[in-house]
Amino acid sequence: MTIVTYEKGDNLLYTLRAGKAPFHDIMQFMTVALTEHNNLNDKKREYFFRLSLKLREALRLHKEAGLWARVGNAERDWGNVTEHCLVEVARVGVLADMLGLSHEMRDKLLRAAALHDVHKKTEKDMMNKAATNGGSVWTAYDEAASISTQNLHDVGIDPVTVRLAGAAGHGVLHEVEHMLDAPELSEEDIAFLALHYIDDITMGTDWVAPAQVREDGTLQNALDFKMGEGNEGRIKPGSTYDLLNQAGSDHFGGDTTWRHELVVGRRVEEKLASLINAQTPQLSIDPMRLPEIIDNGIRDAIDKI
Repeated sequence: MTIVTYEKGDNLLYTLRAGKAPFHDIMQFMTVALTEHNNLNDKKREYFFRLSLKLREALRLHKEAGLWARVGNAERDWGNVTEHCLVEVARVGVLADMLGLSHEMRDKLLRAAALHDVHKKTEKDMMNKAATNGGSVWTAYDEAASISTQNLHDVGIDPVTVRLAGAAGHGVLHEVEHMLDAPELSEEDIAFLALHYIDDITMGTDWVAPAQVREDGTLQNALDFKMGEGNEGRIKPGSTYDLLNQAGSDHFGGDTTWRHELVVGRRVEEKLASLINAQTPQLSIDPMRLPEIIDNGIRDAIDKI
């Protein structure tokens, strides 16, 4: 089950691209139209439309980055990236509240989540070009990340939001490990870990799968499902992402990229749960259940609309 629906006419990006009216006029139309219905799916769409309205300036950058451009007769193209970002916005908002982040930091974190993949098209184009030409996919990824960071600075995004927008993925694993080993964390560091974790457990726009018991009796959760053996099984051998995954062994002591991201992600998960439990002891959160708890927070917010 997806969080953001894809039916023609329901899809956020399809609606945004359907006409030539100014962005804010389209958003107002969608908000008014969707308040007439009260079933779960309509509430869900309304919830995400409200999020997109609050983050409309960040979403403009998605359009400018080519994420809403049509390719041939396709309807979705890169638009799924925007929907993925909105799902991460929703999740990180719930997690920010659980962590007790300040209103100012929460706002920066949500904006960062909306922007974390804004240059995904550039990143993938550069990586594919490197793979085709026999270059380093790892280097191409790093160069794309630097371009994204500079572009966000150039359009006036504040430095904290820019830093948080770069919190996702394998490129910051050493920085994340350094934070986890530090005696204290700043609020900005906690926000950084929060977005890193949310990206670790988010696959497309799907709700997280419930934790499951392995044959050996141990639990596996959304982090395992994305970063564990299942993820590597979905990568086509010899593909760009397979090359990126294998290249991790040169940087992470022999671990593949996603194997190391799973190891570090588990530490982040435990740290975040510890911070939440220290602040609100009555919750007594099991780290392995954290993804489900976050999504239940989204469901509760949707139900209250």
